[in-house]
Amino acid sequence: MVSDHEACTGCGVCALSCPVGFITMKESSEGFFYPEVDKGKCVGCGLCEEKCHLNHKVRFEEGKAYAVISRNKDELRSSSSGGVFSVLARKILDSGGIVVGCELQNGTYPRHVLIREAADLCRLRGSKYVESDLLPVLQELAEEIRSGRKILLSGTGCQIGAVKKLFGENDSITYVEILCHGVPSRSLFQSHNEFIEQKYDDKLTDIRFRCKENASWNTSYRFAYTFQSGRTATVPAYKDAYYMNFIKGNIMRPSCYRCAYAGNRRIGDITLGDYWGVENHHPELDANKGVSAVMVNSPAGERFFNECSEELTVIPTKIQYIQERVHALKAPIPRPSERDGIYARIEKIGYAAWNRQYSHSRLRRAEGVKAVMKTLLPDKLRVKAARVYHGKSGRD
Repeated sequence: MVSDHEACTGCGVCALSCPVGFITMKESSEGFFYPEVDKGKCVGCGLCEEKCHLNHKVRFEEGKAYAVISRNKDELRSSSSGGVFSVLARKILDSGGIVVGCELQNGTYPRHVLIREAADLCRLRGSKYVESDLLPVLQELAEEIRSGRKILLSGTGCQIGAVKKLFGENDSITYVEILCHGVPSRSLFQSHNEFIEQKYDDKLTDIRFRCKENASWNTSYRFAYTFQSGRTATVPAYKDAYYMNFIKGNIMRPSCYRCAYAGNRRIGDITLGDYWGVENHHPELDANKGVSAVMVNSPAGERFFNECSEELTVIPTKIQYIQERVHALKAPIPRPSERDGIYARIEKIGYAAWNRQYSHSRLRRAEGVKAVMKTLLPDKLRVKAARVYHGKSGRD
């Protein structure tokens, strides 16, 4: 396994690879999982180091870039950006293959799962701003690889790096990489969900991080909750402590601040993300319901993408244009000073008190509005909105 603890991404491949089962994944005080070795029983085979993706990073050269929108209006509406993932996944499923991606189990717990039917694609759509549990699906995936079926596996760069290193190069797998801002812990997300259930006195059955219903893509940064009673609620990002601290990068896994997969050389055959600022470079596109930034990085990825292109509106673009608003294509997210001690503070005072402190702070609200504007609005509108906001708040 990787010798540097803070570089560990918690994939669990070292534990899965240990032939004697003496590596277990243990939860840290912040809720992130790390390998723990029973050194007294370790046989010194070295497999954990051999299978650690951080010890053997291989990435493609800079690929071709596109602005892409699905022509399927229903799938576009229910997707976080341009609906491209659904088109790619359906192509694999229609050929008798399988798709592996992240769902929120029971609406709230993030984990990677395997699906075989297009009707189940709804389970994998949408952004999940939390660390996914990858380990349970890996053993099932090994059996599917032996079957020879076509597989589409979606995940963050570190997750794809882990799976590639575990199973080696395999022509049956198409790796679809999701551009990643960083991941908070599952434990913190669970605390958030328990807080929401207490606040509404109802059990959560579904959470959407990016809800485009009755809103444009550029204003979709909001939680949409569905409860057991059938009740629904929508909360904008700047009113939620979890969401805003995610956007600001305050609650990420330590390895995210030194991400080995940031930059314009990607590890997936195809890379997907939001094309923020697309209107500045491709005003001919209707971006109201979302546009995906797509990078095609390998010959296999290019062949597969071309097979799917009839269901997509595809406009060639430049990676440099996408980089303007997507930090992950340049460097890892910077580690803010506020990251130090934030999990300990939440543990000490409790999630509800932390959320209350954050939400009631006028400074935080100002930072929240500013962060949302910076993330979402086109350059001209962002400047105009900032002037209006500062004028109303009495600030210069």
